[in-house]
Amino acid sequence: MSKILKKDIILKIKNDIKKYKTIYIVNINNLNALDISMIRSYCYKFDIIFKVAKNTLIKKSLDQSSSYYNTIDSVLHESSGMIFSNHNSKKIANMLNNININNNINIIVKGAIIEDILYVNCSINELSKIKSQKDLLMDIINGLNNQFSTIMANIQSNNKILTLLKILEKK
Repeated sequence: MSKILKKDIILKIKNDIKKYKTIYIVNINNLNALDISMIRSYCYKFDIIFKVAKNTLIKKSLDQSSSYYNTIDSVLHESSGMIFSNHNSKKIANMLNNININNNINIIVKGAIIEDILYVNCSINELSKIKSQKDLLMDIINGLNNQFSTIMANIQSNNKILTLLKILEKK
């Protein structure tokens, strides 16, 4: 592979790292060409990008585009594939689970960068439970809204009690 081609691949991976909020690095060491083709077709159906690259090119791309290089470097051994998406982590994890179950293969996640947070040595099941920042914010807002509704109901019932007490006091 020529230096120009390598630089082009590194640049493309760097651009994908910047463009997508969810990145999975998976072990493809035990997969054959048919398995990889099948993964690509699954990804295509879900509007997800799947790329295979040499670990050294992935390392250089990460080194040049993020601060995760030193941490994720430890899992970049054997053959690797990269999954890029702007979907939440749960959608990708569910897709990988479906591929594993329906096709009797074992895709192992080496690491993931989800909304600028690095996850290393997590199972697909663990990654499927990660909520997006938007989902977490909605949970907080809903929790606060429930508390606010309870407080308002208490205030309204206290006003009724105060009104009744004032009426009784006048009588």
